[in-house]
Amino acid sequence: MKPVAVNGRLWMMLPRGIRWNGKGPGILNRARVDGMKTKDLIRLLQEADPKGETEVCVDNADIYFVERLEAYWDGRLQVLIRNPDKAPYYNVEGVRFLSRGEKVRLNLLSFEDVLLNDPDARVEYDSKATRKRMEEQVEARRAEVRRILSEIEAEEKKTKVS
Repeated sequence: MKPVAVNGRLWMMLPRGIRWNGKGPGILNRARVDGMKTKDLIRLLQEADPKGETEVCVDNADIYFVERLEAYWDGRLQVLIRNPDKAPYYNVEGVRFLSRGEKVRLNLLSFEDVLLNDPDARVEYDSKATRKRMEEQVEARRAEVRRILSEIEAEEKKTKVS
């Protein structure tokens, strides 16, 4: 494996594009050819964390709530087309768009979303290293949200005067 730089980040590329995170490619959805079903997700989560005590995230954002929807709701459902003969390696051969049936959507809420709702929301850090890495981003987001809110308020005042 050779390291590859993409957008300034270094990745180890595995066969056919699986990203290496330093611990391996993770637990793949090997069993299914037709997308990930809720039972598959539950099984994979239990394999990854048998005790069920580890935080779950999507792209480092917390899962705020889960809902069941029609497949077409908020855009067409995208399901990966997999070739089980290529498992456990990268087995994606395409994508299928679905508008019929249902889906379970995991709704995320990131720290940016929290601060957009309340720029004074409490932010906690679990270590000095985490504070050092994240505090600047948090404060920049707070400042951005306050600026946006100030512009909205000024526009509303201008509209009322007119």
